[in-house]
Amino acid sequence: MTRELKVYKVLGQRPDKVLTDEGFKKLPHRWEVYNAPRPLYGHLSWTGDFLHGIFYVAIDPSDDYVAENWKQENIRLDGWLLEWVSEDEAADAMWQHYLDDYPKVADRYNPKDPETRQILVREYFRRENE
Repeated sequence: MTRELKVYKVLGQRPDKVLTDEGFKKLPHRWEVYNAPRPLYGHLSWTGDFLHGIFYVAIDPSDDYVAENWKQENIRLDGWLLEWVSEDEAADAMWQHYLDDYPKVADRYNPKDPETRQILVREYFRRENE
């Protein structure tokens, strides 16, 4: 069975460090992070809060051969690539979506209203992670 890469949007800020079996390790910003219900392949691994599973790995994309093989293997193992998104980014992206697809929405709602922003954020993650 061939699987396609699933990108899962995570609310918040990407961690700078992760707690591994060897203690806290720096998580370089350019490394890709995957999550799954089973252990995956990567340069750095740890367990954490459940998203799609509790197993996480980070892959250094500059390690061409190994990184590409591990990415493909992680996709085969149902690993999801994680992408962190802030509340502001999510709300702004969803507002733009509404403006593009439903132009009259701008007349009825204020995107700066806290309650409206909360709805925009919720709808963004619902839409992106379905």
